[in-house]
Amino acid sequence: MLFPLLTGMLVLGLSHRVLRAPYVTNDGVQYIDAAEHWRAGECFCTTVALFDEQVAHGSFPVPFTHFAPGYAILIAGLSATGIAPDTAGYLISALAFLVTVWMMWDIGLRLGAGPFPMFLISLLWLTSDLALSFAAQVQADGALAAVLGATVALVVRDIQTNGAARFSLVAIGITAAVSYWLKYAGLFVIPVAILYLVWRAWRTSESRLWSAGGIAGAVLLAAPIPIHNILYEGSWMGGFHSGQHRGLRFAIVETIKSIYHLVFGANAVARFDAWALVAILSLLTMFALALKSRAARPFVALFWMAMFVGAFLAGVSLATMQTIASDVLRYNLPVYPLLLVGGVVFFMPRQRAELAALSVFILAVLVVQSRSLVPPSLSPPDAERAVLDQQPEPGVSMRRWLETHVAASDVMVAVDGQALHYILKRPVVAVINPIYSERPTDDASFASLMKRFHARYLVVYPNLPADAVAEQRAISFLRNLASGVAPFWLRLAARTENVSVFECASCH
Repeated sequence: MLFPLLTGMLVLGLSHRVLRAPYVTNDGVQYIDAAEHWRAGECFCTTVALFDEQVAHGSFPVPFTHFAPGYAILIAGLSATGIAPDTAGYLISALAFLVTVWMMWDIGLRLGAGPFPMFLISLLWLTSDLALSFAAQVQADGALAAVLGATVALVVRDIQTNGAARFSLVAIGITAAVSYWLKYAGLFVIPVAILYLVWRAWRTSESRLWSAGGIAGAVLLAAPIPIHNILYEGSWMGGFHSGQHRGLRFAIVETIKSIYHLVFGANAVARFDAWALVAILSLLTMFALALKSRAARPFVALFWMAMFVGAFLAGVSLATMQTIASDVLRYNLPVYPLLLVGGVVFFMPRQRAELAALSVFILAVLVVQSRSLVPPSLSPPDAERAVLDQQPEPGVSMRRWLETHVAASDVMVAVDGQALHYILKRPVVAVINPIYSERPTDDASFASLMKRFHARYLVVYPNLPADAVAEQRAISFLRNLASGVAPFWLRLAARTENVSVFECASCH
């Protein structure tokens, strides 16, 4: 088990600089902000409002309910040792990357896959552009993958011991609940974990008390999250209910696409080039050889692994239909390691021909996947820092101008507001793309928004690529502002090539 960990550490070390770790995402801004407030003993809250339920509060701070609380709490705990919060978030993600590959080997070896097949299949996780990206980010998805892997590893261990490892049953319930604490999608792990514990209690009478303990642990540990959300938001979901919802067709298509890109890379083009064809043919060859093989397979364990994967994929699909969640590829990342190890256990390659087919499959996937291994663009805060270095006045950067004119407790409204908040440490109402919101976007609505939050300044970004400020591009009022066309209630207060600050004198 030491070998995969050392290999993972080597990969993380080699990719650290290329992936700009620690890479603070827009979601990461809110995790860090909530962690800092919680560690300071103020509240479990944030001073950046992006989503509709956050803006609906009308003042700061706003409760931290849009995201599950566990990752922010981990950041707060680790940063209490003196580590910077962004570094703390990165270390959690990097450790989760290593734990995930450890869980893959633990599951695979316990179920009979040999070290060489496990080495080959783990290469697909260790070199995955998505897995490596999330290992470098302040983002909770990698942590969820690790805990989901640990939950399944405990189930596999219990199946092998036929319920003799009593504490594993309690641990299954605990890890399932921890999944929910890390990301709301972890909720989909809990029903399968409880169903397994019920099955174990039915199959093994000596395990009933421990199974009941696992069920109780899952329910009691998970319950505070919906209770907290109901108390502060009036909904157990904590948000996610505004914006554009989608149909079943979207969910099915995006799920299929996500699995394709999990295997071949986020930037892989969905076409069958030579290497993709080789991968598919070698996969079919492995399947044909598996049908002829007489090797015993752990079908009970594979069934429960499939249950966890299927429930998670179905839950994410349902979420995309009922909420504003749309990044299906990212949401489905946690099941990818289970698909890999489940596949190698099912095929159980031992003979020379089987190992050769697996080797060809891995090689073909790695070739296709290598096209997605490109350095990421600047993180949102780094990109924001670059434009704020521009000078509206000789010798005065835009960042310095804003820090001078906006007090620490004063609110701003801004495009790319989460990154601006991260740099300036001021309360910010961030503009959101209309497809994720039901807020009106005309100039009168922005005037009302600024008055409600007593916000004096509105920040937009002229002359930037449309994909860099998608929300600005989608709202005509903001496009006009970026072009210099302002309504009577706003006046231009400061401007650089890429930043325009407008003042509403009657709003604050």
